Amino acid sequence: MGLFAQIKKGEKRMLQNTSAGLSEAEAKARLAKVGENRLRGKKGASVAAMFFSQFKDLMILILAAATLISVLMGEGTEAITIIIIVLMNATMGFLQEYRTEKTLEALKELSAPTARVRRSGRELEVGARTVVPGDVLLFEAGDKVAADCTLQTGVQVSCNEAMLTGESLPAAKQPGDRLYMGCIVMTGRGEGVVTATGMETEMGKIAGMMETAGEEPTPLQLKLKQLGRFVAVACVTICLAVGFLGFLQGNDFLEMLLTGISLAVAAIPEGLPAIVTITLALSVNRILRRGAVIRKLHAVETLGCAGVICTDKTGTITQNKMTVQRIWVPGRTLNVSGSGYRAQGAVEENGRPVQAARDAALGRLCEAASLCTTAHITRAKDVYDVMGDPTEVAVLVAAAKAGVTKEALLQQYTVIGENPFDAARKRMSVTVSGPGGARLLCKGAPDMLLARCTHIETPAGPRLLAPRDRADINAACARMAGEALRVLGFAESSTPAAGEEKLCFLGLMGMLDPPRPEVRPAVQRCREAGIKPVMITGDYKETALAIARDVGIARAGDGVLSGTELDALSDSELAARCMRVSVYARVSPAHKLRIVRAYKAAGQVVAMTGDDVIGQCHLAPRRRAMYRMHASKGYSKAGGRIQSTLRLSARTTVSGMVSPTGIEPAA
Repeated sequence: MGLFAQIKKGEKRMLQNTSAGLSEAEAKARLAKVGENRLRGKKGASVAAMFFSQFKDLMILILAAATLISVLMGEGTEAITIIIIVLMNATMGFLQEYRTEKTLEALKELSAPTARVRRSGRELEVGARTVVPGDVLLFEAGDKVAADCTLQTGVQVSCNEAMLTGESLPAAKQPGDRLYMGCIVMTGRGEGVVTATGMETEMGKIAGMMETAGEEPTPLQLKLKQLGRFVAVACVTICLAVGFLGFLQGNDFLEMLLTGISLAVAAIPEGLPAIVTITLALSVNRILRRGAVIRKLHAVETLGCAGVICTDKTGTITQNKMTVQRIWVPGRTLNVSGSGYRAQGAVEENGRPVQAARDAALGRLCEAASLCTTAHITRAKDVYDVMGDPTEVAVLVAAAKAGVTKEALLQQYTVIGENPFDAARKRMSVTVSGPGGARLLCKGAPDMLLARCTHIETPAGPRLLAPRDRADINAACARMAGEALRVLGFAESSTPAAGEEKLCFLGLMGMLDPPRPEVRPAVQRCREAGIKPVMITGDYKETALAIARDVGIARAGDGVLSGTELDALSDSELAARCMRVSVYARVSPAHKLRIVRAYKAAGQVVAMTGDDVIGQCHLAPRRRAMYRMHASKGYSKAGGRIQSTLRLSARTTVSGMVSPTGIEPAA
């Protein structure tokens, strides 16, 4: 039994006996046995191999043969011309590939993180590559998880797993839950026992898919290959026919053979490879100025032939910045303008700004929302620097638009107790002391809060919660859910000793990760160019569909498939149906691969853009195109400088694919 299998079998025992962590000797022994905690990739080609690979094209080989024939025929000038064309073609392709490989190597170096572990009872900071199964891994908000582990202890731990799942909201973690390599800890702190490293992790399995997947030729490569075969056959046929016919007429055999070879050489379009290379190189330079990285010249042409663009949602279509859009206080629905973490915007009623200082119900709600958080925001000119859970950040930004800030409230109130969010309770609460005495403030799922409320806040003060009030609250929740908003409820109690019971309901906030403003025109340009845009996300079906309709990806009559529905379809059924589907929700990595293959089976050239590793791994079995790398602010402690090295906006990755070479995409 291998070490990983042993660890999996004895995981419960490990969780009970790892408070001190591994000894240094045991850690070294395991490292020697399982290897470094890193993802293996295909070994990069040497500079020489990279250069000589440029000569593998059939047309280039034909030109090389033509050069040899020209030399044998004494045509030195023509041979030199052909050699220059061949070398120029190879050099341009080599320089582009070499430059890209160096850029990607630099990015890998930037992303080499460290990890905190406990060994022999001591807390140590080690290279992430030296983490081994059985290590006790320590982490806090902002850290990048170094290896797959099982959470042992933790306080308010949540992880951003968007790079694996596409889910925009952080996943709350409880003891016993899994944390995955490469994901970012958004809130809380904790420790876990490492159960898998390197290629045995979920990220490693994805890397394995990349390593085993083969590459397919691009449409242009296929056409050039077909042309090369035709030219080769035609040249040989001409050579043989002229030589044979001349010989039958009594001419000298050698003379006729040389005449046939001359005609064959003349038929070879030696300028074609150079023209193709120069055209593609110019297109690459245009895309490079947009911040993209193109590994292969022929990838540019593939983009121009794309009939389908698959994109993820979070961070590509949307801003990855939760934003409150609706506020409900008893009897009233307020709109919140502005998006993301920009300071512009206001809470409005009938188009007029509303301030919490002049609206008691709104003020009470914003106070509770601001104090019942662990997040923090700091205004820097026109934007907010944020830290914490995106949902809580959205709440703080909305309250700030109403004139209520957490910093100002903490000068009046002191937090004296906290009951962290729990997945089973679906709520959190804090106890504060300040003007008027102690208050218990609570936020969470509206249904869970409403079940514990006996009163409701009104302009005249709290009153008993009537059945009509419960119906109004439920109706407000339904309206917001119909807009694909995530709804949070807020309540309070003036008797903290009673706990989270007999609460007074304050109101609701509905929030959404808004689309990037440049996406709508980009989608429109794609449709005008004959490209079908498709959204693939791990988010919920209703949310994904609402966003897709908003930006124009989903139209009337377009289908939506969830991961569960995909499982019920065969590959042939999916291929027959995929052109009528615009949104795929709650999908897994395997689903993404099936979707891409389905569009290929339907005769489409597929491009994918996104910031998740899952999407990038599927570039390998497809015609290799272009990808986008994106880093959130949470990467500050985990190699986040990648963002400043390689930045690709949604406009580049989506609309930049429409016709980067000047070639109209295929319908």
